[in-house]
Amino acid sequence: MIQRIQSLFLLIAVGFLSLLYFFPLATIQLRFGNIPVEINGFVQGAELSDFSATKIWFAAFTIVLSAVILLLAGVVLSYKNRRRQLRLCTIAFFLNTAFILLLFLGLEQVTSLVDPSTKDIPISYQWVFYMPLASLILINMAMRRIRKDEALVRESDRLR
Repeated sequence: MIQRIQSLFLLIAVGFLSLLYFFPLATIQLRFGNIPVEINGFVQGAELSDFSATKIWFAAFTIVLSAVILLLAGVVLSYKNRRRQLRLCTIAFFLNTAFILLLFLGLEQVTSLVDPSTKDIPISYQWVFYMPLASLILINMAMRRIRKDEALVRESDRLR
């Protein structure tokens, strides 16, 4: 399982996505101060932590991220069935792409909900915000290696 390079790519992708739970995604710069934003909401102690309209976005972030992580873990554990692994990897790729779009659009919506009087609220994206992009590249690399393994097995079966 771990000896295959695609399993290593997928485990690193899971690690990158797991970092989103531990570090702030961005910082919203408002008139009365900077507010760090985590994947499950505003950081504790922020004045806007009970802002109910944004809770829907943060719930969507958390649900989709958890689904991608669980799906990638399932891909790693289904190493004996390469076709199923490739299908699950493709689903994880598209779900991760949807998560990236949800993050970009959602953070823009959250900032407009937080301070509707200001049109352009500056958002300072942190380094962890780009981890889903890195995991997308790793998922793509794993998909290529799974296809390569499948072609190698077909070729060896044909030679028998």
